[in-house]
Amino acid sequence: MDDPGFVVGDGAFTTTVVRAGRVFALARHLARLRDNLVRLGVAAPPEQELTEAVESLLRTDAVTDAKLRVSVSAGFGGRPTVVVAHFPPSPQPDTAVVITLPWRRHEHSPLAGVKSLSFGEWAVGHRQVLAAGADEGLIANTAGDLCEGVGSNVFVVLDGVLCTPPLVSGCLAGVARAIVGEVMDVRETPCRSRCWTRSARLF
Repeated sequence: MDDPGFVVGDGAFTTTVVRAGRVFALARHLARLRDNLVRLGVAAPPEQELTEAVESLLRTDAVTDAKLRVSVSAGFGGRPTVVVAHFPPSPQPDTAVVITLPWRRHEHSPLAGVKSLSFGEWAVGHRQVLAAGADEGLIANTAGDLCEGVGSNVFVVLDGVLCTPPLVSGCLAGVARAIVGEVMDVRETPCRSRCWTRSARLF
């Protein structure tokens, strides 16, 4: 239990899904994970090593459909600790109840945009969402602009235009967010609270 990842949350992780035995956008998820580790000053394992760890787990456990998490902590002596785990897939409802959370994401924090093992804000937000009987909670940054959801990137339809907060808002550089931007016409623009509350569609 001396591993800094367990003691102070010194590390990063990524989550994705496995469908019919195939991992969604694994290379992109691992690239983002390694980038986050570099930002934290944690030694990033080679991508091939991480890929082999994932493939070994899926093969050993005969995983076909699951939620997949790859975590890397600072470890010992400059050698990071890698943990790969899978969980039952989460149901994806067609609609969701969304609330606005009262605190702000600090877009200038060194952890802004990092999927850090220090995930206390997520735990607090998740509990508040559940207590409100909701499915997701929206978080603004210190400028009052929409940043992201507790566990998701956010897209808003404003005046017929599909918009999403820019990375400078402090949001995570989500892999699905990037893919949506590649296949659809998406405008990265600051979204003030009055904009997202009047939006007819938000996802």
